[in-house]
Amino acid sequence: MATRMAARAISAHEIGGGAYDAKKKDRRALVSAAALAVATALAALAIFAAQARAGSFAKGPPQAVLMKGSYVIQVRRVEAAHWYFYERGRWVETHIDGFDFSYPKAEAVKAGRLLTVRLGKPQRPSTVWITAYPRLDANGDHAGHAQQLKPTLARVERGGKTIAWDVFFRVNRPDRHYYLDLSTAWERVPGTHDSYGDQILYLLHVRTLPASPGA
Repeated sequence: MATRMAARAISAHEIGGGAYDAKKKDRRALVSAAALAVATALAALAIFAAQARAGSFAKGPPQAVLMKGSYVIQVRRVEAAHWYFYERGRWVETHIDGFDFSYPKAEAVKAGRLLTVRLGKPQRPSTVWITAYPRLDANGDHAGHAQQLKPTLARVERGGKTIAWDVFFRVNRPDRHYYLDLSTAWERVPGTHDSYGDQILYLLHVRTLPASPGA
């Protein structure tokens, strides 16, 4: 009896002597979700702007933020890089090597989906390469045919200033893994102290869903 009463209290709240309107609840939930999405997007943009200001002179490459539309699905630090930054009146050369080189857990996406990697640095990357592998072997090394994806770049602006660069690409084949090696570089900008480097590697991972029946 107590269990049935508790279930009734959850499923049908009494408000003003009448049953709670489920449609109103759904509308309110949708409005709340939309407001949360907008707030999250604005917060993310503010974070990118702050990172971009620091990113011009950072001691290492920016994080790679993988997004599906406006939703962040993976955030990855650099795995390897040859980097230069300016400090105390001189250029400092660094070599970054994560040694682990492990891919994150796959995020499921639809085949043909346009994905975005956001790089929080105002300067445009001089090169961007994306190599996709369908699987890894028992040792965690690449296996299968390597596929070069075709990226396109677009600047991200706020207040008329560039705060980041988006790298767009598609994963077209259904029902397969995409182990993604994103390689980038930034050239030195003469007359500035903007940090730069090459041999920069990020590891990302998505899995495309099976094709829909009849598609």
